[in-house]
Amino acid sequence: MSITTGVGLISGIDYESIIARIAAASRGPIQIVQQKQAVYQAKSDAFSGILTRLNALRDQLRKMLTADDLTFRSAASSNDGVVTVSGGERAAVGSYSVRVYQLAQAHRVASQGVDSLNASIAASDGSVTIQVGNGASVTYDVHAGMTLAELRDTINQDPDGKVTASIVNDGTPTNPYRLVLSSKQTGAANAIAFVANDTTLDFQNRIIEAATSDSGNSFDGTVASSGAYTGAGTTNAVIRITEAGAVDGAAKFVVSLDGGLTYGSTVYSATSTAQDVSGGLGIQVAFGAGTTDFAVGDAFRVDAFDPEIAKASDAVISVDGIQISRSSNTFDDVIEGLTLTARSVSENPAIVTMRNEPGLLNAEVIKFQSAFNELVQTARGLAAYDTKTNEAQPLFGDSATRALRNGLARIITTPVKGIGSAYTTLASLGLSLQADGTLGFDSAKMNKALDEDVGSVMKIFGRIGDSTSSLVRLVDASEKTQARAFRVEITAAAARAAIDGNQALQSSGLAADEHLTFTFDERTFVVALSAGDKIDAVVGKINSAFSAEGVGLEASNESGILRIATTDYGSSAKFSVASDRSGATAAQLGFGTTQRNASGVDVAGTINGEGAIGEGRILRGITGGTAEGLELEVTATGPMTATVTYTRGVADGVLDFIEEYVDGENGIIKARQDGMAGTIGDLNDRIQSMEDRITREGDRLRRQFLAMEKVLAQYQGIGDYISNTLAQMSSIYGSRK
Repeated sequence: MSITTGVGLISGIDYESIIARIAAASRGPIQIVQQKQAVYQAKSDAFSGILTRLNALRDQLRKMLTADDLTFRSAASSNDGVVTVSGGERAAVGSYSVRVYQLAQAHRVASQGVDSLNASIAASDGSVTIQVGNGASVTYDVHAGMTLAELRDTINQDPDGKVTASIVNDGTPTNPYRLVLSSKQTGAANAIAFVANDTTLDFQNRIIEAATSDSGNSFDGTVASSGAYTGAGTTNAVIRITEAGAVDGAAKFVVSLDGGLTYGSTVYSATSTAQDVSGGLGIQVAFGAGTTDFAVGDAFRVDAFDPEIAKASDAVISVDGIQISRSSNTFDDVIEGLTLTARSVSENPAIVTMRNEPGLLNAEVIKFQSAFNELVQTARGLAAYDTKTNEAQPLFGDSATRALRNGLARIITTPVKGIGSAYTTLASLGLSLQADGTLGFDSAKMNKALDEDVGSVMKIFGRIGDSTSSLVRLVDASEKTQARAFRVEITAAAARAAIDGNQALQSSGLAADEHLTFTFDERTFVVALSAGDKIDAVVGKINSAFSAEGVGLEASNESGILRIATTDYGSSAKFSVASDRSGATAAQLGFGTTQRNASGVDVAGTINGEGAIGEGRILRGITGGTAEGLELEVTATGPMTATVTYTRGVADGVLDFIEEYVDGENGIIKARQDGMAGTIGDLNDRIQSMEDRITREGDRLRRQFLAMEKVLAQYQGIGDYISNTLAQMSSIYGSRK
């Protein structure tokens, strides 16, 4: 007997089919539980859809809270080839005349030429030490026989190097390969200097190279160059014989100073006495007679070289006639909110214009309308009931969904308090509530409002603080900040930490070298100044060092007195300075050898007569006070009073309302979803329990069928025995007859 097929061999009963039908009948209650589970899951999924729309609306509203968020301005230059402009949200509307006098340039120096890339430039082991401006010097090892290419690669492979190296072939017939070093920083204070140079390369002296004769010349005498080159850059002098003859005889020549492209009109006699052939640049040439005189067309060449290819220079511009210089071509602190980038020198100024762009605010309003409507339509669709099909959506009758739609409608139709104009509601801007709960949009009304009163439009949406003084500005507020007028009284203005020299530097500059040691934010560094440096050069060198060190300090010229100050305000802004020169030494900076320390001052004052917390230029309302959550930026330089009127617009109100639904811990939707998740889990446990019971019942029935088959098998064995016995008896008795 086998039960693997589910059919009894003795009884012929398909008991697996019977068990399956019994199990199917027993699963009726499970299906009811699964249907309940599906309902809860559908509701949870529906809430997830609403949550997605709520987050999208919240993200849009967060872009419409502050004055900076809602202020749209654009900057343009009348000539981008002269100066470009970017930024602009906080810059004042208007026009600025910008002229570029000089571009910032990195210092570039080159060595004299050598005959090949593999020419040896060091006779023995040593080093090359390079310093850019007042920065830290960098040393490179030099070995005997080192080539020009090896030195170039050594410099360029240093990630901390201050210069880049390249090799230039200037095309001259002799010694054409020159090593060129370029500072990685622009600005007059970032010149390249050699602290040590154990190579044969000369980066400091002007050189007049040996004169050469062109191959094919008839003249077989000598040509010699001499003199002291006074030109700038490289001069490739070419001498061309125009009248044949002998040295100190009839031979004449003209000279090209651009490598033979053009020739001057001056005609020289070929003499054995050295003469300047460069128009005053100091290049002298003399000839020695040979066996063959000059022929017309004979040519001779002399290269003169100034190692300074490009001078380190600051960018110089003027804004509305005020001249300004910086070490780079970027000026980001001249006009508040704007970054000017000098592109080229020009005799004529470019006009930089700042203008309002209300159309961009309009675009943000349309994004808000779209996000709002998508939320409302999603919520309405998920809570709908079709009377024709009697089909209800997952959130039909859900109180949270209904409260969400009603709450949004209430907030967006409530006038914003504190706006003294005709524009106080979304409807006044053309955003009106429709019968289905969505927002309609009348662009004509919005454009009119933007043209007439963009300030009120901003207040309808964001957290806006109007101040009676430009020196007191709202920075931020919280949900606890009340919409009202705040009287602000400043008793002490914020200040930067600052230290002045004890005396003005004389017009002749520093009498001797001076080193200033600065400590800022636990970092100590030294700025080296040189004898003869005038006050503006001192300021430039120090500011370049501050920039290289990445510290929040700046130097300035205060009527000849050097002032060092922090860029930040407040008591946390601190630094110290000391000099290696006495403070009483004439023609020095007057800081003295004793370390001097300075700390800034925090703004102090009251808001609505209550104490306030000052931190730098920021004044905050105290916790529990009427101004809790209020943050103001105070740029006053002394005591003053002002009134800040704070309004909370629709964006602020809707955001607070949305937080009730999406808050990660206590949000309404999360609470609903957590509850449904728990119920779904309980139903899963119940279904599993019922499935286990059905499985156990099937196993019991299988055991009973197996037992029955065994009994039937026994009975069949007895029956077979009796049948066989009767057959045998019948056979016996039949044979006796």
